[in-house]
Amino acid sequence: PEQAATRLPGDEPRAVVNVVPGRAGGIAAYQLGSRRFEPTSAGLGGLRNALIELYQATPIMRVNLRADRGTDYRWVAPVLQVVREAAGLADVGLDGGRLNLVVIREDA
Repeated sequence: PEQAATRLPGDEPRAVVNVVPGRAGGIAAYQLGSRRFEPTSAGLGGLRNALIELYQATPIMRVNLRADRGTDYRWVAPVLQVVREAAGLADVGLDGGRLNLVVIREDA
């Protein structure tokens, strides 16, 4: 098997979770690929289940979490928890659950 440390940066399989901005620092939804999840407990549960499936198929996957700078952290923090839970439930090992936080500038 190929060692993860031998991969070129940016060459890893990844999933992207977008925190879709709403009004006044709120959000409209969480999005993973083409799937959207409501910003509720049920929506976060659906996101967790989708990530578990992805981790089971690709244990070395990284997750890029993208959010606007204007989005309140209270909407970002639950996704950090969901990614950790999904990696643990998928039993991906000590290297599992790698996450990159990408903050999008408001003028971008």
